[in-house]
Amino acid sequence: MTILPTGDVYACRRMESKIGNVFDTSMYDLFMGVNMEQYRDFDKFQKCNRCELRGFCRGCPAVTYGYTGNMYAPDPQCWKEVV
Repeated sequence: MTILPTGDVYACRRMESKIGNVFDTSMYDLFMGVNMEQYRDFDKFQKCNRCELRGFCRGCPAVTYGYTGNMYAPDPQCWKEVV
């Protein structure tokens, strides 16, 4: 998570992922809130949802979004072969 000087909080600093503002909502509520759920929905990650490392990795949604426009697409930097 990233907090800007304005109080805006982003799930990731590398992509447009604003989840709220720390001056309006506590960090706990931002972290546990519904706006963060899209980044935790493991089943939507197209390649990662079948990988045994998914609980630890899930690739980089920001890089994937930069390449494909879809943060749930397979990470182009992933080295793991998933069967």
